[in-house]
Order: sequence, then C-alpha cells, then structure tokens
Amino acid sequence: MLLFLQLRRVSIYYSRLHSSSEIIKSYAGSPPLSAWLKQWFSKNRKYGSRDRKEISALCYSYYRLGKWAQSAPGHLHEKLLAAHLLCNTTPTPLLEALKPDWLHMASAGTAKKMAFLESQGIPISGAALFPWQQRLTKGIDADAFTEAMTEQPDLFIRIRPGHTAAVMQRLKENGVSFQMRSEDGIALPNGTDVRKWISVNKEAVVQDYNSQRIASLLRKVPIDAPNTWDCCAASGGKSILAIDTLHNPLLTVSDIRSSILINLKKRFAEAGIGRYHAAQINLEHPPLRIANAPFDLVICDAPCSGSGTWGRTPEQLYFFEEKKIADFSRLQQTIAGNAAVFLKHGGYFLYITCSVFSDENEAIVQHLQNQHGLTLQSMQVLKGYHMRADTLFGALFVKP
Repeated sequence: MLLFLQLRRVSIYYSRLHSSSEIIKSYAGSPPLSAWLKQWFSKNRKYGSRDRKEISALCYSYYRLGKWAQSAPGHLHEKLLAAHLLCNTTPTPLLEALKPDWLHMASAGTAKKMAFLESQGIPISGAALFPWQQRLTKGIDADAFTEAMTEQPDLFIRIRPGHTAAVMQRLKENGVSFQMRSEDGIALPNGTDVRKWISVNKEAVVQDYNSQRIASLLRKVPIDAPNTWDCCAASGGKSILAIDTLHNPLLTVSDIRSSILINLKKRFAEAGIGRYHAAQINLEHPPLRIANAPFDLVICDAPCSGSGTWGRTPEQLYFFEEKKIADFSRLQQTIAGNAAVFLKHGGYFLYITCSVFSDENEAIVQHLQNQHGLTLQSMQVLKGYHMRADTLFGALFVKP
C-alpha cells in the first residue's frame, strides 16, 4: 500500500511537470503570463486548485531562469526541476517525490545551488540567466540583482495622508502579516488581497516600495502648489504620489492610450481626486498645445524595458531581446525632450524609469543636459533586490 501511494504521488508530480511543459511550449510571451494561465486553465478544466497553483508556480520558476532556460540544452522537465530548486528556499513535496537527492540543497543560497546543479550536469550561472550585466546602471550589484530574479517580490502599499491609524488597526485586527518599510509604506506577502480590509486608492495605494521612494525627489521641488504635468501618467500612481507629497499641485495628466486614461479616471475617482485635467497625447510627435502649459514640474515616468520589475513578470526577461534597449533609449530621448519644451524657466523635470539599463538611465540624463540644457540636481538608483522590491531610477533637473 505504501509503495502504491508513493508511485501515485510520483505520477501526480510528473503529470504536473508535463502540464507545465505544455504551457511553456504554447506560450509566446503575450498576453502576460498570469492572463495566459487563466485562459489555459479555463480551457482545461480538469485541474483542481492545488494542481493550478503548483503548475503555475513551476511555470513562473522556469521563466525566472531567463535566457538560460531559453537557450540551455537539456529536457524541459530537467530545466523545470532545476528552476524549482533555485526558486524555493525550503524542501518541497515535489523535490521529495522526484529529486530526493536534491532535498539537502533546498535551503542553500543561490550560488551554492548553482554549483550543485553544475555538479549534476546542469551548468547554470547568473550571467547565463541575465546576460546583459555589463549594461547595468552604475551602482547595481549584478550578482545580487540576478539572484533576486529567483524570488517573487513582496506586495507593497503606501498609506495616504490621514489614514495611517485606521489602516494599521484594520490590518492588525484581521491578523494580516505585514512589515513597515517606511513611515507610510508596508510590505505584505505577494498575493495578499488588501481590498478585503482597505479602501484601495482612497486610504492606500498599491505601489512598489521604490516607486514610493520617488517622493524623496519630489520633495526637492521648492515650489508651492506647482503647476504639474505627469506626461506619461499610465494608471496615475506617480500623480497620486505627487498630490500626497506636494502642496495642492495643479495637475495635468496625459498618456498615449485612451483605455489607460479611462482606468486613471476611475482610480482618481476612488482616490477622491477631482481637480485635474486629462488629455490623450502622443509625445513622439510634439503637440501644438497642452492645457495649463508651461509647467513648474514635469514628471516623465518614461516607457522603458521594465527590467527593474522582471522579478514580478519573469516572462518578460525570458522573451526580451537586447536590441530593444536601443529602441527604448531612442523613444525616451524623444519623449523626454518633447516634454521638456513645456517646462518653465526655473521649473523642474523629474525623469523616472523602472529599468536597470544605463542606456535608459544615465544616457538619457546626458541627453537632457547636452541637448535640452537641463541642469541635473539629483540622481538616484533605487535598488530593490535586497528588499524584495523593484529597482527604479530617478533624476531631477531644473531648467535654467
């Protein structure tokens, strides 16, 4: 009977490996993996909740190994098992069933696990996982950044002014596990449904730890109630941060995508923000006129590779092509340069990316100084790999 149960257990885990392999073979990088998995499971309804959870985890672990997973020789099942070992920090039932001789390595560090896998005929390294280490922004630790790819970042919320006591009390009353990262920033286990206890956007916003830290650059703007333009506003996270950080700014928001602006307006309504102007603008082609221009402050959270957030979306690492770095850099030069035209003399320009590549960060800083006459006031690399957070870049300029 015991042997039968053991064989059945092995069979279940091999079945999950096979299902994960089928998903990986059929997935081409779009839509986001989370959406693709939902679609796949909706078409394959035989899977229970535990199956779905473990198959999804196997797929995510595989994509966390980036370019190595994509190019290394070997059977897909072996790559999935290697990824599972690297992306888990404790012994798991899957390892116990399929790789019991690997169990003793489950709690080891990433470097030791990689060395162990090499001894097992599965050579893997950080450089194989993330082969663009020489292109990183100065100050980023390539090894630490790459190792962090093997873990899922935390969920972060920023409590809005006036709501700290209520939010903290509700989290404690409901036994929610959390850690304070700053005066108003909280880290929670990824997947926590904070909407059960918090009025999202009104009381607190879901915002990565280092996105919250952009406030330190906003506080360097010495203008009372600045006329502010968030020119690549997306869902409005940086705009809400600006409203909460600056004194009663006059706000203009824009984005190239009408659907995004619809979502922004809904989010602003939830946040109780009604004093703003929104416009659909394509900043690749200089607009003739923008309401409320010229501006005291322009926030340019530019389209980028998103490489600083690949811990959350590892499939983007897997499918990323190096040539896209130059494409994004050219786009950022165009957008940032066109936006800077609408800045007042004495006004401030805040450039932000969630990229780790110097071509998207320092290179744009040089471009804005050399081609647009802006003077750099402050530049920060907001490193998240030791905090289970994203990595961002921010630079604040003034127009003489």
